[in-house]
Amino acid sequence: MAVAFSLYKRYLEGRMSNTLRHNVIIRSQAEGARDAERERIAADFHDGPLQSFISFQMRLEIVRKLLTRDVDAASEELRQLRELGRNQVTELRSFVRSMRPVEEGVSLSASLSRMVEQFQRDTGIAARFSSGEFSDPPQTEVSLELLQIVRETLNNIHKHSGASRVAITLTKNGQKLEVVAEDNGGGFPFGGSFTLEEMELMRMGPVSIKRRVRMLSGEMTLDSRPGQGSTLEIRVPL
Repeated sequence: MAVAFSLYKRYLEGRMSNTLRHNVIIRSQAEGARDAERERIAADFHDGPLQSFISFQMRLEIVRKLLTRDVDAASEELRQLRELGRNQVTELRSFVRSMRPVEEGVSLSASLSRMVEQFQRDTGIAARFSSGEFSDPPQTEVSLELLQIVRETLNNIHKHSGASRVAITLTKNGQKLEVVAEDNGGGFPFGGSFTLEEMELMRMGPVSIKRRVRMLSGEMTLDSRPGQGSTLEIRVPL
């Protein structure tokens, strides 16, 4: 009995040791995820709302100087600032929405459809969404990142492209999910079709979106047609 008790005690100690190690690993992973999320939010705020506020501040300084010598020009600048203010409200709303988690029970396809509908209401840009039949990625983080990628893509189209139409498509291709965003705007300053690796090598293309695609171990192709629009294709493994 003494031997049996000793062996059982060692067994329990081993189980407790393994449990403690497992808990330490889980805590470490949770802390890493929190740090990554903080970095993501900081980067999103820097690339989005903060840049708009900096622009607004610079324009206000221009108005202050114009008021002393050209009232008409100052009035026109104020009119443009009012338009910029409206755009900032739209951008801040989009930023706040991007901080919200995916609603429980709502599929990735349904979330993207709502996002595209909201984008059309906020911007007046004709937006269409289509999706194939498939199951959501097993990891919620993949859906969250894809949602944020599409948010940033739509925001970039609104701010920089001058497009009047945009189409977002979500399909399953083999063991990968494919998101395609196409618009009829002015395209990027460069022309041609480039992969993620080529864009990183030449330091061009949307930085935050490239970072997210890389985190998902995905693939990305950007087809830019200056003056005619662009097509962004992203593929991530399921």
